[in-house]
Amino acid sequence: MTEPTDAVAWCVRLGAVLTEVGDEIGALAGRVARDWPDAEGAQRAERLTLLQRSVLRTAEEMAELGVRLERAAAGLGPIGGLAVLLGRLAALSSARPADEPGVRLADVAGERVADGTGLRLPGTEPNRTAPDSTEPDGTEPDSTAPDG
Repeated sequence: MTEPTDAVAWCVRLGAVLTEVGDEIGALAGRVARDWPDAEGAQRAERLTLLQRSVLRTAEEMAELGVRLERAAAGLGPIGGLAVLLGRLAALSSARPADEPGVRLADVAGERVADGTGLRLPGTEPNRTAPDSTEPDGTEPDSTAPDG
């Protein structure tokens, strides 16, 4: 068996298993609704029905994925195959632009990593309540001079 055939067969098998699971969930929802005719039973049956729909939708998506894989592998020719296609997809998904928004850690100086993004380390903002510690002429005060 070739790689594309294996992948397509896997998708078909998984879709079939998910369809069976969805059918079992639907049968369970019917039994719950029948055995618990109160409001709580109706809620649980509704939740199971929603789960069944989700599982059946996933089964359909697996069938579509198998078709797309088969078409994509056929388009790559005999040399390519599914491995090349999956390698290209992995390379595309791992390439991240440098300016992508997200969590940016500040460096040890507490400066932003990039303008508009990044976090500041605690205590890196200037203390805006402290009095100006320079003399009127711009020089540093003499630490040995007595206060007063």
